[in-house]
Amino acid sequence: MFSADDTIVAVSSADGPAARSIVRLSGPRAIALAEGAFSGPLAGLGGFRAADGVVDVAAPQPIRAPARAYVFRAPRSYTRQDVVELHVPGEVVAARLCAGLIAAGARQASPGEFTARAFLSGRLDLAAAEAVADVVDAEADAELRSAVGVLDGALARLCRPAADELTEALALVEASIDFAESDIELAAPGEVACRLRAAGARLARAAASAGAWRGPGARPRAAIAGRPNAGKSSLLNALSGVDRAIVSALAGTTRDVLAAPATLPGGAEVLLLDAAGLDAAADALARAAHAAAREAVASADAVLFVLDAAAGETARDADLLAEVRALNPRAPRLLLANKTDLPADLPGLRRRFADDLLAISATTGRGLDELRARLGRALADLAAPRPAGLILHDRQKRSLAAAAAAAGRAATLLHDAAEIADVAELAAVELRAALDALGELTGEVVAEDVLAAIFARFCIGK
Repeated sequence: MFSADDTIVAVSSADGPAARSIVRLSGPRAIALAEGAFSGPLAGLGGFRAADGVVDVAAPQPIRAPARAYVFRAPRSYTRQDVVELHVPGEVVAARLCAGLIAAGARQASPGEFTARAFLSGRLDLAAAEAVADVVDAEADAELRSAVGVLDGALARLCRPAADELTEALALVEASIDFAESDIELAAPGEVACRLRAAGARLARAAASAGAWRGPGARPRAAIAGRPNAGKSSLLNALSGVDRAIVSALAGTTRDVLAAPATLPGGAEVLLLDAAGLDAAADALARAAHAAAREAVASADAVLFVLDAAAGETARDADLLAEVRALNPRAPRLLLANKTDLPADLPGLRRRFADDLLAISATTGRGLDELRARLGRALADLAAPRPAGLILHDRQKRSLAAAAAAAGRAATLLHDAAEIADVAELAAVELRAALDALGELTGEVVAEDVLAAIFARFCIGK
C-alpha cells in the first residue's frame, strides 16, 4: 500500500494565507534533495538542528525566498527516516518549492503517508497514528483531549493489562495441550476463568464508556418511527423547514426512507430519517418499505417515536415501541404525542408510556422547540465519553467489544471444565480471537483495506 524506500515531499501546513508555510521531506534522499534547493549546507548538520538561508528553485518555475531548514536525522525523527522541513514565507512559495523538489526526484506524498511511515517503522501504533488525524479533525474540547490522550498512548495503556492476561491464559491453555498426557496441573481452570472474566469486563466497560467519534462534518442520524399516519412526515417537514415528504391523510403514503437535515439549538445539525410506518405489510412493496424502515431505526443514533394522540388506540403502539427497543437498544428514544391540536387524552398516554412523553403538534409547531432541545441533549450525551472514557471510532469500539466477548466465551469454557486440557483447543481459539481483536487497535493484526481507509482521511503532508 505504502512504499517506504523512496523520498516523499508535501506541503504540510494548512492552506490559506500565513506568514510561514512548511514543506516536509522524508526518506533516504531527503537531506540531499533539500540541500539542492537550499543555500546552506545541510549534510553536515546533526539531528534536531536548524539553519537559515535561501531556497532557490529554477524549475518548473523559478523561485527565490528566505527560508529556515530543520533537519531530523534517522532514526530519531517522526518517520524514523531522515526528515527535513523547509519553512518559507507563504503558501505560494511553498507550492513552487514542493513542485521543484518533485522535479528534482522526490515523490508527492499521499494523504497520511508521513504518519503511515511512522506507523510502519514502529514509531507509532495504529491507535496513535489514527489520533494524529483526530487531533486535526477535532471540533470540540472533549474530542481534542481524547485524541491527544490516545496519541500519548491512553488506548494502548488501557488494553495492555487485558492483553497480558489473555496472553498468559493462552500460554497456559497451549501448554495444557502439550502436557495432556502428563499428570501436571498448570493452573486451575476456574482461576484462569476468573481472571479472563475480569479482563473481558474491563474491555467491555471501556467500550461502553467511550464516546462516539463523529469526525468533521459528520451528522448524527435520528429516525422518526411509529405507526402509519401518526404524522411522521409532517414532523420531518416541520423540523427541517422543507416540504421533503408528501403529507396525506391516507395511511402508508411514505414508501421509502426520506432524509432531511434539521438544525438543533447551538447550531448543531442532525439528519432526520422519515421511514414508512411500522405496521403489518400487505404487499411486497409495503414489506420492502417496512424492511427499510426497520434498518433505518436499527442504524440511527436516536429514535423519535411518534404516537397519534388523537387516535386513542395504543395497544399497537406499545408493541411497536418494544420492537424499536429491540432493533436499537443503545439509541436514546424520545416519545412524542403528535396531533395535540386535536382532542387527545394526554394523561392517559403518559400513564401508559412515560411521564416525560412530549406533547407536540407538527401542524401548529407546539412543543417543537422543546423537542429540538431534548434531541440535542440526547445526542450530546451519546457522543460524549463517560467519566474517564475516551472518544473512539466505531472500528475501535467494535474491536474492544469483540475482544471482551471472546474473553468471556473463553472464561465460560474454562469455568465449566474439570481441567484446562478438556477445553484447551476451543479456549485457545477464543483467546486468539480476543488477542487479534486487540491487535486490530494497535495495528499488529490489521487488513490492508482497513489501513488504506484510515490513512485516506488524513491531510496531505501529515
